[in-house]
This record gives sequence, structure tokens and C-alpha cells, in this order.
Amino acid sequence: MEDTRSPDEIGTHSIRIKPYALLLMVLWSAIVIGSLIWNIYQARQGIFEMARFQARDSFMKDVTYRHWNAGHGGVYVPVTKDTLPNPYLKVPARDVRLPSGTRLTLMNPAFMTRQVHEMALKKYGIRGHITSLNPIRPANAPDHWETAALKAFDKGESEVSSIERIGGKEYMRLMKPLITEKGCLTCHAEQGYRRGDIRGGISVSVPMESLQVVFRSNLLSMSTGHGLIYLAGLIGIVFGARRLSRQVEERKKAEEEIVRAKKEWEQTFDVVSDLIAIIDHEHKIIRVNKAMAGKLGVSPDEAIGLTCYEHVHGTQEPPENCPHSKLLADGREHCSEIYEHRLDGDFLITVTPFCNAK
Repeated sequence: MEDTRSPDEIGTHSIRIKPYALLLMVLWSAIVIGSLIWNIYQARQGIFEMARFQARDSFMKDVTYRHWNAGHGGVYVPVTKDTLPNPYLKVPARDVRLPSGTRLTLMNPAFMTRQVHEMALKKYGIRGHITSLNPIRPANAPDHWETAALKAFDKGESEVSSIERIGGKEYMRLMKPLITEKGCLTCHAEQGYRRGDIRGGISVSVPMESLQVVFRSNLLSMSTGHGLIYLAGLIGIVFGARRLSRQVEERKKAEEEIVRAKKEWEQTFDVVSDLIAIIDHEHKIIRVNKAMAGKLGVSPDEAIGLTCYEHVHGTQEPPENCPHSKLLADGREHCSEIYEHRLDGDFLITVTPFCNAK
């Protein structure tokens, strides 16, 4: 069929490259930004987990030396201005004096834990607090966060942790329960505790500042890496779009040349006064020029599909010396002179092979 598109219509698809390139840029931006956000989230979660490990490690050390102390029924230490007798420890022989005159006081696990926490805060900034919903020492009363954690232990939770702000700084707060053991009953039996009861808990607060430095360093590396990948992707998209545009333009020009050549051929085909027809292997007309259509008494479009020997010769099969039949037999060019009364004249018929006529 005839291609009636104009050169501009043939090349309209080239205009769509820019929107597709912009869409690809948007998608690429979303992918890179999404990847960066995910990696930042994972890195931050990694920092939180590191802080949580530190807090757990601190808790386990507290529990270990508490077991050691309780296993010895408490430990006697010299009385100093920083280590005075524990007024909340009401046991026989809490205070003793050595023959040398040195005063000793019994340090139970809770007292020792409190002093260790005070040292850890001064040296490492790690906060520790032994607490309970029913503390013997008022200073051991829980804060709001610890109260919620202790109540969670009563409901079956084995650990509570979260990022909280203390004094304007971020801390990883972690709390685990303390289970009443035999050595604990020396001080806590009068409170009604029995072995296996949750007596309270130890909360540990690890400062996030040093870990945030590591996080910021990782953040810079991730941002730089993603930025370079993003730029490389954009450059690839831009160059790819330009290359595709050039290819489309070249194709557009080639199609325009084909259209122009086709139109020129059609114009030449129709202005020739000779009778011209393109016939397929079944002797059916594929196309005729205006001169041939005029001889047949039909329009060029109406001639398509007509059988040549029926409408040219008025026969039910090809004539005996039909040059087109000979061409179909050997694939070569043939000529024949005939008089055709239906066309009112003598004609020199020439048939030439024409491949891919459609």
C-alpha cells in the first residue's frame, strides 16, 4: 500500500526521546536516592546495634562481679570518705575493726555496683543504675524510662532498649532484669522476695557521641560513592540519549529519502504512456499505472486483484504464449508481440522479474 506519511510525520517518534530520557533520569535519581537512604538506615542501625552490644557487655560485667560479691556474702573494704558504711545494709557485723585499728565495712553487691557505675561514668561516660520498683535506697528509685522497662519485665520482656536523650546528648539505654538469688536474700528477704523473683534491674546508658563520629564518617563515604555513581549514571543517560537521537535522526533522513524516492517512482510510473502492470505469480494485478488502468476501464485502485488474462485477454486461463507464464517457469525476461482486440491495437509485451513486489 502507498505510504502517504509526510517526512515530518515519519520523524515524529524522535521527539519522544527527550521525555523518555527525563523519565529515566527521574527513575535513576529515585533509585540512587532510595539506595542512599537505605544504606544510611542500615549504617545507623549498625551503630545502634554496636551501642546495644556495648550496653549488654557492661550489663554482663555488672552481673558477673555481683555474683562474685554475692558468692562471698559481701566483701569487706576499708572505710573512707568515699566509702562509708551502707546505712541500708542491716546485717550483723556490718562494720569491723582490725587489730591495726583499720575500720572495715561490708560492701554488698548493690553498693559495689553503685560505686563501679560512678567510676564508669567518670572514666568512660557510661551511665549505670541499679533500680527497682520497690527500692530500699531512695536514690535507687527508677526514672520514667526505667519504670516502663521494669513493668515490661513483669509482662515477660527480657530486655528493653532505645535511643534516648540525657542531658541534651543521645544515649543507647538498655535495661535487663535482676533475678533474686540466694545471696540477695540477705538484704531483700524482708521485702518479700523469693529466689527466682524479678527484684529489679540494671540500666546501662552508652553515649552515642563516639559512635556518631564513625557514623558521620561512613555517611560521608556513602554519600560520596552514591554521588559518583549518580553522576556516572546521568552521564550515561545523556550520552545514550544523544546517541539514540542521532540514530533516530539518521533513520528519519533515510525514511524521508525512501518516501521521496517512492513518490518520484510513483510519479514516473503514472506519467509513462506505456501500459505498465505489476503481476504476481497467480497472474493477479498488484499495481497498474494510469495508462493501463485507462485501457482496462477502471481506476488504478480498482485494478488491484484483477486477473490479467481475464481482464486483458478475456480468457479463463493464460494464453498459450503468455510471456508472464514463461517468466514464472524460468525466472527470466521474456518478450512477445501480440494483437489484442480488447485493447484495440498491436502491443510489444515485455515481462521482467520483480522480486518483493509487495
